[in-house]
Amino acid sequence: MEPSELFLPHRYPGPLLKGRFISRPNRFVAEVELEQGSIKTHVPDPGRLRELLHPGAEVYICGPAPYPRKTPYTLLLVRASCPPYPLVSLDTQAANRLAEQILRHPRLSPFGTPWQVRREVKIGRSRLDFYLRQNRREIFLEVKSVSLVIDQVALFPDAPTLRGVRHLRELMGLTRQGKQAAVLFVAQRDDLMEIRPNEKTDPQFVRALKEAYRQGVRFFGFKFQITLEGYVYRGTAPIEMGA
Repeated sequence: MEPSELFLPHRYPGPLLKGRFISRPNRFVAEVELEQGSIKTHVPDPGRLRELLHPGAEVYICGPAPYPRKTPYTLLLVRASCPPYPLVSLDTQAANRLAEQILRHPRLSPFGTPWQVRREVKIGRSRLDFYLRQNRREIFLEVKSVSLVIDQVALFPDAPTLRGVRHLRELMGLTRQGKQAAVLFVAQRDDLMEIRPNEKTDPQFVRALKEAYRQGVRFFGFKFQITLEGYVYRGTAPIEMGA
């Protein structure tokens, strides 16, 4: 494996178990075939995931969860069916962990250092992922996890997201007040050359995103190689806004 400036180990409750995807009865449940038989698992990524979760796909689950729930195991990784067949993380919460490591890194942060980094700040009707402060300077930041890649182009979102539209509107409101605002797209796979808005899936989100860009919200993309041990930083990914 090539060296990297940043490696973040997985933080799972138990070892990874290899299996095969069978079906997805709803957005948050998947049936997986293990050596011991089939099991229902939690799916943390609410996206459609049609290009990834198809019958027979190689998947990795972990568990049991440290608290009681109907699906004690979680589907966390899936191997893409197209070359170069990368592992893809479906752990959307990991995107925030990865973003925080980037923000605190002296060379990787797009804003430089040092900044005070605070998670989960309430703005209007939303909770934004990060708040950065440096003396009197402030940056409000939202993180988006990216898992869909077609022909080396990452697309976001993978499903309509009213929540994402609301976050963009909150960020635009901040820029109108003279504050800095940004969005970090974190691709939890490394087989991409750029990130584009997915207009076919969610035109409302794309309209809001382009309006946010015109109003001064900044956009950054990063990609990570996923291994069975953790997340390996593989550089930035340009954001292509389109027309």
